[in-house]
Amino acid sequence: MRLSELLKANSKLSSSSIRSLTNERCRITADLALEYAECCCRQENLPQIDISIVTFNNGQWTDRFIDSLIASDYPRKLMTVYFVDNASTDSTVEKLAAAVYRLKSNGINATIINRDNHGFGAGHNFAIKQGKSQFCLVTNIDLIFEKDAIKKIVCKAMLDDNRAAAWELRQKPYEHPKYYDPVTHATNWNSHACVLLRREAFQQVGGYDENIFMYGEDVDISYRLRNMGYILRYCPSAVVWHYTYDKSVQLKPLQDKWSRITNLYLRVKFGTFWDIVTIPILMVAWFFRPPRYTGARYQAVVGIVQFFRMLPKAIAWRHKRRRDVFFDFSFFDYGLTRYGAFYEFNEKAIKTPLVSVLTRTFPGRELYLQQALLSVRNQTYKNIEHIIVEDGGSTYADLVKRFNLTSEYHIRYSSLEKVGRSKTGNEALSQATGEYCLFLDDDDLLYSDHIEVLVDRALQYPEAGGSYSLAFEVATDTRKILVDGAYCEKSYILLSKYQQDFDPNLLLKKNYFPIQSVLFKRSLFMEHGGLDERLEALEDWNLWIRYSRKNKFVYAAKLTSLYRVPSNLRIAATRILKLQEIREIAVGYALNSSQHDNAQ
Repeated sequence: MRLSELLKANSKLSSSSIRSLTNERCRITADLALEYAECCCRQENLPQIDISIVTFNNGQWTDRFIDSLIASDYPRKLMTVYFVDNASTDSTVEKLAAAVYRLKSNGINATIINRDNHGFGAGHNFAIKQGKSQFCLVTNIDLIFEKDAIKKIVCKAMLDDNRAAAWELRQKPYEHPKYYDPVTHATNWNSHACVLLRREAFQQVGGYDENIFMYGEDVDISYRLRNMGYILRYCPSAVVWHYTYDKSVQLKPLQDKWSRITNLYLRVKFGTFWDIVTIPILMVAWFFRPPRYTGARYQAVVGIVQFFRMLPKAIAWRHKRRRDVFFDFSFFDYGLTRYGAFYEFNEKAIKTPLVSVLTRTFPGRELYLQQALLSVRNQTYKNIEHIIVEDGGSTYADLVKRFNLTSEYHIRYSSLEKVGRSKTGNEALSQATGEYCLFLDDDDLLYSDHIEVLVDRALQYPEAGGSYSLAFEVATDTRKILVDGAYCEKSYILLSKYQQDFDPNLLLKKNYFPIQSVLFKRSLFMEHGGLDERLEALEDWNLWIRYSRKNKFVYAAKLTSLYRVPSNLRIAATRILKLQEIREIAVGYALNSSQHDNAQ
């Protein structure tokens, strides 16, 4: 990366709310390493749950939703379903009556409540008041549950910290792009298309804000829960298929209007002085932006008037806002997002080849290594092996042994005398048995769908040598890491150079493959060898050039991992200059190696 890019990256600082998630990650890493295990709740220990569904002209989705609820592996006698219909004008009520009959016939208690339309949140408030269960599942009707989704999410909640108040299920085919911590799965707000709530916490904050008619009520209640000291989770292993969009990048006028109204309203409730000062600018931008649908400017005027009607209620609540809890706003969005909102997931893959995750480490990196191990354990793709090679010591043998006790996959550990990065990586490659391999250095982290995305993409193009995705570059201050087991993540940047379809000639000029973002066939290692052991930097770029001369790699346009760079500008600049000094050497070695392969 050039120095100009570095300066630009550091201008985009991480928010205080994101830094609080990172602090929590560091604080509880050791406990997670020893105690966390994938939940295997016994049927007899599962609790009663209430399920709340609000409908308005949603009849077309009813049958598929009910089919998936009946097919769920959660005990039917433990589910109570409340349908609240907000005065539908189509056949929804009739379809709900048939749905209730089907549910009761299959042992699931169900009720329909017909009300005037006071909005999404008001409907759920009314439904949830009807029940008494410890956990309430709030869900849209335009989705279907995977068979184990409800059981998984309830088990997560049962094993979680008492401070946790909400657990969001993962949506497919389009995953919600907001940021979550790849180690703890904590997040700053939950989408309530499908979310499990702790009733006690829900009641404590007063339920949904009924001033919000629709869109953004989930952000509001998330912020109020965090304002009360609660933790929110995202749970990638519990999956629903949500058919809210007919096509990718679809714009819905009603969603566009109400999400903007709510954003302005929440800025007054939770925002800083500068968040509020920005409101007039946002109003002007809303009105004068190029219209994307008929009547867009009229809707902007209507929306701004509606915001002013809601304004007194936002001001009245504001005194409850805690100064030590931070709430993010980013234009008409809420904080950091991960690129790839409309990356489309396919149905479950038939093939699940073994993937070897290869981690190089060295003494003094225990915190980093633990977190890397946890991000692998959190993967939604399960057919993996993890190979850890320590360079210059044998300090992590016990740590890996403890992880193996609670892992669903095998972790292998070996140690070497001090031999350097490339030899350490080659030792890991030599131990790999998977069809595909993936480097994960100890200070990098994977979001939970990383391997799933890369394998899915690679299997779509079986002739390719592998696949690659996008990554955050995280400027990190590590000055405290050896002192008190913590670090500070200063910025999260997706560099534009990574958003690149595969071009082997362009790869000669710039490395747009961060090392942990590439999944490659192990056969490439067998054919072309591993990392060039003459190199102690840019060895990964050298490897990608060699592997790409005869093999295509396919691009997955989704952000699925992060890697670190120094946040100190002086240190970072020195590092960049050193890399510049050897870039021609690394590329030259790769080209010479490729010519040797061609000669053979």
